[in-house]
Amino acid sequence: DKCQKCPRGLVCHSDSMLQPVLPESEWVHELVDGVGMIYRLVSCPVHHYLSLGGDADGSLQECVPCGKGQECVGVNGSNCTECSPCKSGYYKDAAVAEA
Repeated sequence: DKCQKCPRGLVCHSDSMLQPVLPESEWVHELVDGVGMIYRLVSCPVHHYLSLGGDADGSLQECVPCGKGQECVGVNGSNCTECSPCKSGYYKDAAVAEA
């Protein structure tokens, strides 16, 4: 096995000890054809969207906070993949601080 790039949403130590940047995020270790074993981000905490970054090896995955006036709500239990403006009559002052 060769060394793999650490995904943005994880803190990687030289051994296999990995720590999520956001403790509420959920990661799984899985085999991807043509790539090998990777850590895949499967869910983010409330008010964050799941950004995959389009990288095949998964190194650009991270939970990104929504900005002022935006929210992120998954539909039917699915992960939120983009922030959207607050609906009429609602507001959000600022982005949620990251842990």
